[in-house]
Amino acid sequence: YEPAFLHGALTDAGYAVEMVDDESLARGVAKAAFDVVFLTQAHTTTRARRAIADWVTRDGGTLVALPGAGARDEVDRPVTDLDAILGVTKRADGQGRLPPIVPGTAGYTLAGSLTAAPSRSLPEEAVFQPPCERAGCRLGELVVNDAEVVARLGTSAGITRKAHPSGGVAYAYAFFPGLQHWLALEGRSVAALPETTSPAPRVWASLPAQDAERRKPSDAFRHARTSVPGVEAAVVRSTKGVAIVLFNWTGRPLPQGSVDVTLLGHDTFALAFHGDLSALTPRRTADGTTVTVPLETVDVVRLCHRTFDPECR
Repeated sequence: YEPAFLHGALTDAGYAVEMVDDESLARGVAKAAFDVVFLTQAHTTTRARRAIADWVTRDGGTLVALPGAGARDEVDRPVTDLDAILGVTKRADGQGRLPPIVPGTAGYTLAGSLTAAPSRSLPEEAVFQPPCERAGCRLGELVVNDAEVVARLGTSAGITRKAHPSGGVAYAYAFFPGLQHWLALEGRSVAALPETTSPAPRVWASLPAQDAERRKPSDAFRHARTSVPGVEAAVVRSTKGVAIVLFNWTGRPLPQGSVDVTLLGHDTFALAFHGDLSALTPRRTADGTTVTVPLETVDVVRLCHRTFDPECR
């Protein structure tokens, strides 16, 4: 469930999220398309791990390893080759078992309080762990080698960060940030993205993306935003214009009326259309270009750079 929970946390924080498989990572998709990669699965192919390591150490990418992620190869052998990239000598185990999906923290163990290092101003948060799936698992364990401790979980390292000469950064988490975000939600559901009751889980889950965003233009990370919480705007760019697809993650029908979609960046557009080619009016704002679209009929918005572009119409 952690990929789904993490998607909810990052979407809640306003970041565009895409799932990617090992074969794509092995072919170098991280260098071509991503700024931050969250590694969530224990089994990762040798080719994918090598490509990730090269991306961080040579190309300046940002890797985030969750408990147990990348700790076993494609035939279930234990591997530790990512530990040097992460700057740790031992990592938390990912073999947890998710309790029943009900509101509250019943069935979870309080692992401790997550507190930021003195150099960072971040909210304190109580961290809960799922029960171990097998005897002897090490949920919450993170032993530092040459990484910076970003936050402590009780008296141990909770989040670590290692900077590389290439500009790349590697984070290791001793807990599941997506799960933390999900546990903080009221009336939560795995099929929806409800509103969170506290900003702390969102901040901790998106911390690596926030750090990477400070090193690059904002529109490289937050391609678009909407005026309706829980509605994601996915952006596809081309030389002819931009397509924006809206996803409703709230788990309920949206109110009748309209939604404002802001495309972040410095592009200028002459025309806007929604699915049935009815004209809309884009307007410049301080952050980018905003267009108001009717919820009753729209699912795709197309923005055109030129007024008389026949292919856009």
